[in-house]
Amino acid sequence: MFLLFRDLAGYGKTRNRGGFAHGGIVQHDGRAARALEPGCLAAESASVTRRFAAGIAAAAVLLSLQACASSKSYMGIPLVKGQTNPELRQLAMRARTGDKQAQLELGIRFEEGRGVGRDIEKAQDMYRLAASDSGGPTWVFVPSTVKGQRGKVVPVDRGPMLRGLEEARWRLKGLEEMDDGR
Repeated sequence: MFLLFRDLAGYGKTRNRGGFAHGGIVQHDGRAARALEPGCLAAESASVTRRFAAGIAAAAVLLSLQACASSKSYMGIPLVKGQTNPELRQLAMRARTGDKQAQLELGIRFEEGRGVGRDIEKAQDMYRLAASDSGGPTWVFVPSTVKGQRGKVVPVDRGPMLRGLEEARWRLKGLEEMDDGR
């Protein structure tokens, strides 16, 4: 196991269980630690990059599995056929895909308790989604995987720009004022 970091002067410095080495990496094989020469850093850097990429891939798989597990319901409404009212299921599916009007309608249902249990927090969540603008371009920083190169800021298109609904803003404001009055 090794840790690589930069000191204030920008020189490579490593630490391994209390030991430091300048200009190289300290490797620990379970019995002894030895410092590698700077020329050996390329092989170590490639190994670190591969392990980093493998870690990112594993994280992506875990996140996708979590998304698969949660796709059976939305806001507590079952999305599997036969487990709930078909109209409510369709509304929840539309709201999940970003349909602002469906998000507003689902928020109203949660606020009034129509077809679902009355839940003001879920109503507020749905109103926030319906009231917020979505889509359009955004900028994302992508770090470099090559040592010595800078990362990049790249544009990402999130689909067509959709304006939030004024009625959702109005209803959200009303619920927040009720909370403040309590």
